[in-house]
Amino acid sequence: MKRLGLIVVGVLVLLVGGALIAPQFIDWQKYRDPALAKIQEATGYDIKISGAVDLAIFPSPHVSVEGLTVSVPNADKPLLTLEKARVHIALAPLLRKQVSVSSVELIKPDVNVNIGRDGSPSWMTETLKAKQAEAGNKEGGNALPISLDRVVIKDGHIRFDDLKKGTTQEANAVNLTLKAGSLTGPFDANGDL
Repeated sequence: MKRLGLIVVGVLVLLVGGALIAPQFIDWQKYRDPALAKIQEATGYDIKISGAVDLAIFPSPHVSVEGLTVSVPNADKPLLTLEKARVHIALAPLLRKQVSVSSVELIKPDVNVNIGRDGSPSWMTETLKAKQAEAGNKEGGNALPISLDRVVIKDGHIRFDDLKKGTTQEANAVNLTLKAGSLTGPFDANGDL
């Protein structure tokens, strides 16, 4: 009986050890293009990653991306460029079909958004407009609950052009920490620019 217990413990140690170590030997770069294609299909954005992508499942799911550029098709400037992003997701809420982002760190993000002469926002792709219209037609909606426990922006730049009004707002050296109970709020933020 004692021997059986040792075997069970040994197998459990091997399984847990394998789950912790195996992701380090997987070449996540080969999954980058298929993952980007799925994200582009879902959002309509053009997304490019010029640097490394690192993904791990244990001890908590997280991804790190370097050299990210997000653009709206046919736009003059990218919507977002950043040097590095790190995202950590809490594991337990995923089992309840909830997404709890425990932390997001954005290093040197450069955000360029505008309102067009016709009043349309530059960050809305045709794909997102169609999804928004579809969601508006559904009663109650089935949106996945997402919370952001901690978002940190370091050394960011934000430019907002209102082409309809002919105004420009710009902020440099943006250092911000924020929290959101859901994507629609409530929001809590502090920082400087």
